Amino acid sequence: MAGATRPFAFVEDMRPQARANRSLTTPGAGWGMVVRTRFRRIVSHLAFHAIVLGLTGFFAWNAYTGDRGLMARKEHKIRIAQLSRQLDELQLERTAYERRVQALGLASLDKDLLDERARTVLNLAQRTDVVIQLPR
Repeated sequence: MAGATRPFAFVEDMRPQARANRSLTTPGAGWGMVVRTRFRRIVSHLAFHAIVLGLTGFFAWNAYTGDRGLMARKEHKIRIAQLSRQLDELQLERTAYERRVQALGLASLDKDLLDERARTVLNLAQRTDVVIQLPR
């Protein structure tokens, strides 16, 4: 009768680890449920860590090589430096053109200079002009 009042009397005779595992199953179920729950728990932990590791790797990779990543930042700095140099050159060219336009103003217009420049640009000469070609 002692076995009828205490259905898990056999548990007291086992080691503590086996006693804990045995107490998780019903007397007729065997060890299958414990193995499945352990396997499911281990697989779920591994899957969780694999997903977290994959997401971390994905975000780290994009932080380095993405459109706004570290490599793109270096490329943007190089491009900014190139465009700054080009802007400086264009500003110098513009100031030169502005000076030339100011020289063509009515107050400072030199008709001989204007005539000479027009002939040079249009590649014209009068019959009385002496043309000396210089090697370039």
